[in-house]
Amino acid sequence: MRSLMTPAAVAVVLAVAAVPAAAADYTARDASSCTRNDRDRWEQNANLSRRAPVRTGPGGEYRVRARIGPLALVHIWCSTTSRSGQRWYYGRADLSSSGPGRVTGWIWSGHL
Repeated sequence: MRSLMTPAAVAVVLAVAAVPAAAADYTARDASSCTRNDRDRWEQNANLSRRAPVRTGPGGEYRVRARIGPLALVHIWCSTTSRSGQRWYYGRADLSSSGPGRVTGWIWSGHL
């Protein structure tokens, strides 16, 4: 059976296949991305009608890791400013104000 692809086309397909699927997504950021120490600060999700997203990095372009419920507590460790100039906090959040479960990640200051 004759191949429908040239050797050059096969090389391109193999090169593209070697790129991880997450390459289009922004790489997760941890506390090393912080520019300000906000240690031992506690805040609550101020949005009473929606669950606030906790993201993998400081910006809306990062993947949502989880959503925290209204009035959920957030233990803030540090913060930074996103590319668009918005303040983002890094810390650990309770998933709800009354239930168990915690998530670590980035929360936009407008939700607190």
